[in-house]
Amino acid sequence: MSTMTALPAAAVCPPAPRETQWWRVALFFVCGILILGVLPTLGGESVICATGISLDSCTTILNCSTNAWCETNSFDTAISETFRAPNLYAAEMASHVFTMGLCPLLALTSALAPLCTSGEKSHAAQDALIIVGATCLSLGVAGLAKVSFSRQRPCFHYGVQSETEASSHPAEEYTSFFSGDATIAFVTFTAGLSLAQLRQRDYAMITTGSGLPVSPMALGGGFLASMGALLRMVGLMHWTTDILVGGFVGCICGYGPPFLLFKRLDALAVDDTSVAAGNEEGPEEAADQKAEKKAEKRAELLLVV
Repeated sequence: MSTMTALPAAAVCPPAPRETQWWRVALFFVCGILILGVLPTLGGESVICATGISLDSCTTILNCSTNAWCETNSFDTAISETFRAPNLYAAEMASHVFTMGLCPLLALTSALAPLCTSGEKSHAAQDALIIVGATCLSLGVAGLAKVSFSRQRPCFHYGVQSETEASSHPAEEYTSFFSGDATIAFVTFTAGLSLAQLRQRDYAMITTGSGLPVSPMALGGGFLASMGALLRMVGLMHWTTDILVGGFVGCICGYGPPFLLFKRLDALAVDDTSVAAGNEEGPEEAADQKAEKKAEKRAELLLVV
């Protein structure tokens, strides 16, 4: 124990720099677009008809007495009735400012920052494509959920849809679960944050001595995304569970892909030179080098711990 506490602060290694490759980014971007286009179409025909998607033959339409999810729970109703906004339409319009405006703007501003600095210009294009791909992925999942669960929006449940933005979109009555706006807010914010952390940008890192348990970008982005989601709830466009699930799915789709796409620089170097090294060196030398690299990684982990 005394040996560990005696280690100087400089002995703790910072996170290893990570990079990605263009083929990984392009593949993820294309997959995100395909998922957005395909997943929502997997819902039942009656659901697709009711949500306004044009089909040649629509046989049945959703309604509360047969095939829609209209029953709710005491948790959702208690929160919606307690925190209902005085002006529903104003709350809903304000929510779009946060979810579809400020959160994507924050993420893309961070992603495109290298264009205005001396950083790698290619990072801007890569990060922007990853953010768009993650957003498409999350919206594809949200679209499938909407047409599969067919949950009635609270404004229709309470019969006040004429006071909301849904008054001009009656076909969206059964698309409450889960919130697409909350998903957009959290997927763009978390994707931008995780990319900034992987690029080791100062505003995305937790700085020692700042007194804050989170980075400035995490604090600001979390506030914007949460405000947008809450306004969807108080505006009676979504139940509380809708925005909670939307935020969760957004975080998963925002955090997951960047960390899967990026690899440590030394790992990428090993991938790029493994074939050449195998040709130039014998099997014994290659095995020795591999053992040395494993030992170095173990030493780094011990220092961090």
